[in-house]
Amino acid sequence: MRAILIILLVIISVVAGLFIWGWIASNRVIEEIKPYVTYSRLMFVAAGCDEYKKEKGVWPTSLAQLHAFRVDLNDPWTRDSWGRDVVLVPYDESLSYGEVISYGRDGKIGGSGPDRDLVVRFPCEANTNWNEQVGSGLKKPQRVP
Repeated sequence: MRAILIILLVIISVVAGLFIWGWIASNRVIEEIKPYVTYSRLMFVAAGCDEYKKEKGVWPTSLAQLHAFRVDLNDPWTRDSWGRDVVLVPYDESLSYGEVISYGRDGKIGGSGPDRDLVVRFPCEANTNWNEQVGSGLKKPQRVP
């Protein structure tokens, strides 16, 4: 009887260990792709700014304007992967671009790795090189067959 109990405890411990290991590995993958997911959302908002300009003749000056313009430009698309609203810096004639910003995992200006700021510019077509550089090197989600 004691031997059966010990075997059951070992089996339960192994199963629990495998479950915890899988959960930790899954969370690690999720954390690694959050910058790319955020970058994708920033690009979606920047494209929404381009569409706003095309339809209204002026650039949006706030996320509220984009929310009113297109329903699909609401949550989660205007939030980064850490749950914070992205920042819309209005189009500046002297710079010839506006920006959509996420301050990264820590939510503070600056940082490196997952804490680094992600900044995309609009109009998208005129800022293709900048925007592609921002997205380069970010870990993309992988499809599981």
